Amino acid sequence: MHSWLLLAAVLPFHFVCACPKGFEPDAKTVEIARSAGISKIEITNDPREAVKGADVVYTDVWASMGQKEEADYRKQKFQGFTVCLFFLLLIYTRLCSCQLP
Repeated sequence: MHSWLLLAAVLPFHFVCACPKGFEPDAKTVEIARSAGISKIEITNDPREAVKGADVVYTDVWASMGQKEEADYRKQKFQGFTVCLFFLLLIYTRLCSCQLP
């Protein structure tokens, strides 16, 4: 997510990061992106709010290399932050004028 924040400091776009409490991006990196003044930056702990109005949804791994011992802990903490059919339907209904059953 830090790469996306740094990109938001040079290219204008609306960036929303959804993550569990305690897993927010580095405050200094967020400040770099916000202080550039060209992108809207939001950090939320609510994944449903994060996908509202989204044109793109991006996800990453819960535990990177070197964090394998934390994998079970992170899997528990990131419960509800997976890109699932529910979130994709939230986006789909915004993009289409049709009604889903």
